[in-house]
Amino acid sequence: MIKKISIFGITDVGRSRTHNEDDFAICKDLSNHKWGFKRGEVHSFSELGALLIVADGMGGENAGEVASNLAQATVKEDFDQLEEAPDSTAEKEEFLAKSILRAHQAVVNHQHKNLETAGMGTTLVIAWVIEDLVHVAWSGDSRCYIYNGQQSLYPFTEDHSLVWKMVEDNQMTPEEARVHPESNIVTQSLGDEKNPPQPSVKTAKLFKGNRLILCSDGLNGMLSDEQIQSILEEGEPIDETCGKLVKSANEAGGEDNITCLMVEIHEGPKPSSEDLLAQTQVESKTTTTQVLRKKNSNKNLAIAALFFVITVLAAWIYFDGSSPEVNAVPSTTPEEPPTQEIPDDSLENSYQPANMEEENSAEPAEEEPPAELPDEPTADPVPDLPEDSNSPDNADKPTEKPKESEKDSVKQQAKPVDKDSTVTVSPKDLESKKDTVSVAPVVSDSTETSDKSLADSVAIDGEK
Repeated sequence: MIKKISIFGITDVGRSRTHNEDDFAICKDLSNHKWGFKRGEVHSFSELGALLIVADGMGGENAGEVASNLAQATVKEDFDQLEEAPDSTAEKEEFLAKSILRAHQAVVNHQHKNLETAGMGTTLVIAWVIEDLVHVAWSGDSRCYIYNGQQSLYPFTEDHSLVWKMVEDNQMTPEEARVHPESNIVTQSLGDEKNPPQPSVKTAKLFKGNRLILCSDGLNGMLSDEQIQSILEEGEPIDETCGKLVKSANEAGGEDNITCLMVEIHEGPKPSSEDLLAQTQVESKTTTTQVLRKKNSNKNLAIAALFFVITVLAAWIYFDGSSPEVNAVPSTTPEEPPTQEIPDDSLENSYQPANMEEENSAEPAEEEPPAELPDEPTADPVPDLPEDSNSPDNADKPTEKPKESEKDSVKQQAKPVDKDSTVTVSPKDLESKKDTVSVAPVVSDSTETSDKSLADSVAIDGEK
């Protein structure tokens, strides 16, 4: 179990920005809701542990600093309501992932009520240190590092960004990704209603001497992992180390806001070489929230596809069976009369005498008048009818066959109905571009200060 820790945090506007869109929060004692920290303080570890949050706002004039503040405030609210920790690691990870999704919804709701902030967004990374573990959840490219003094420094989290996907596919190195012109393009963040985040989670064991670092990309975008490690290797207290990291990022260009938080484990489990190696080999996992979302999505997709097939099949059967062109020709098998429903207003499907079946089965071509009788007019054949048309035998018989011209006119009036067509539209690409401009309270705008004076000017002294 971890027994003693120290904790510190700093944020800086950088040298290229006019305002700070980064935001962060630190709780050194979740059991007693003690938000904040004291410089150089080493304090006992509580039952619910400690929490670190970094949010990197996006949107520039569209209020990225509002998005980052809303995100960290929502997470704080979730942990303030937490009376006891979930039992299992999976449940703790799911709690963090759901908190990120709640923060996302808070940013979306704010945009609905304040249209002038439409388009704002933020990244988010959360580290919950409890017992002897750290549970990390994130969305975007704000990072978490674990420095153990034995292994080469490497990000504990994987950036949700275009270039980091190329790193994972062995298309470039981390250093090439850092200086790539599209390094600012993230593949997920909080605030886009059409593309909600899919948080990743990781858990690792912490040991005595470990240092946990959370930062926005204003730090690791200016400094390579090797440069960050070289400053950590100097072994100075974490408040001075944070100050040096921020100063170095500014000296390297300071192109973005810079936020750096650190936790040091002073008393805790002693690691073996295998333990330290295992810290660098933890793989990120898909949260339960994601699994449920994917299952529901696949289920809805299958139902929609089945409904579409049934609709098309029913439409085909209906229109194919009720078409006047199909029913215009009576069945040639008297023993099996057609079973389709016949429209009442169809003249050529009305009752006909038995001998009409043969006449309609094959319509003869028009006969020319015999050459030997040119003067005699031709007339339509008239069936022999008894003189008494009111007799019972003639009650149900038509008095006259429909003429061919009348049939044609009926065909023209009763045209088949066109079938409906369905158009499917492919979903949008989920990539969204991260604005390199950010916002949040400016803590320090100094461009040339000594390491310790910089940390002194920005660190939050006194418990909140």
